[in-house]
Amino acid sequence: MHSQIFHLLIVDLEYLRSIRQTGWLADIRRISFVPVIALSDTPEEDVRELVRLGADMCISGKRSYPMIVELAYAQLRRYTEYNFYNDPASVETAPFQIGDICIDPARQTAEVCGRPVNLRHREFSLLLYFMRNPKIVLTAEQICEHAWGMEYAQPVDRAIYELRKQIEPDPACPRYIKTVYRVGYRFTAYHSEIEKAAAL
Repeated sequence: MHSQIFHLLIVDLEYLRSIRQTGWLADIRRISFVPVIALSDTPEEDVRELVRLGADMCISGKRSYPMIVELAYAQLRRYTEYNFYNDPASVETAPFQIGDICIDPARQTAEVCGRPVNLRHREFSLLLYFMRNPKIVLTAEQICEHAWGMEYAQPVDRAIYELRKQIEPDPACPRYIKTVYRVGYRFTAYHSEIEKAAAL
């Protein structure tokens, strides 16, 4: 689920309350700017807090379905146009998330657990290539050819080192990019929230 891209969320606030999911919106906003429409039995009471936390809209769940659909289309239209999803040629540039890391190829930005990281072009291209090939062992030759468009001419360990310094909590014990001895490197698609949930 964490590697999927969602372009619109419509949530039933009363249901979430019934299962005691009070932090749902904060969890979403840590990883995505996807439009969120909240359906509530008491929208006048909920709208201020929800909008403050990052919801785009809070409306009555008792409204007619055609009205909800029209509002959803309006949010989706704005979001897709802003992110260029309406342009089939830009599929390769759409933002996506794998594990803890969210990357936006078009804007050349990346975040780890919601924290922006500053990457030079070389490291950004390397991270993007890893994230497009999660859990696959990649050789130095493959990295040079596909991440940087060049023939294998020098070790890639320096670039790996620089990337780990930016994205890893502890570069000496990497959790996102593992070294596979005498073969290459593997992007693990590690997700810290899953580890936290398993510990509970």
